[in-house]
Amino acid sequence: MTMKAITVRQPWAWAIAHGGKTVENRSQAFTYRGTLAIHAGHTSAPAAAFDTVDRIVGPASDPWERDHRVGAIVAVTTLVDAHVATAECCPGNPWAERPDQAPEHRRNRLTHLVLTDTYALDDPIPNVGGKLGLWSLTPVVGVDQIDALLAMYRDQFPAVASLRKILAASGGAR
Repeated sequence: MTMKAITVRQPWAWAIAHGGKTVENRSQAFTYRGTLAIHAGHTSAPAAAFDTVDRIVGPASDPWERDHRVGAIVAVTTLVDAHVATAECCPGNPWAERPDQAPEHRRNRLTHLVLTDTYALDDPIPNVGGKLGLWSLTPVVGVDQIDALLAMYRDQFPAVASLRKILAASGGAR
């Protein structure tokens, strides 16, 4: 077993790590449930996405207040559910895109990935290339970096304890 990751464009990666974003909108469902690294992709979403984050979280008082770094692992979370989006699901969640709000090419495939127990990394892991869909982090980042991450966060974040078990099973954690 290896740690799984998902690439998310900014500002959505920041919103997951720091802004309380508990639903990631995708056009494909995943059967995987468990610990998930959030990778800030190398490209950003359109400017309207930044306006949406400001509307939900509130505008930043200082433009540099929000760390929109790219190409880095910025958070660890737990993927607890993935379901087809409907007008009735995730009531009151401002992050959950509704099918009638989605671009036409995604309306019939819109999926909500439900995240919980998210922990932003104080020291994101830089220079990480991402991939489409769900991908394995361990061969990309390396066991030593993940071990260092675990040592810093294992007592503060429940998913990190399970990550240590995953890495131990793959021969990575000591």
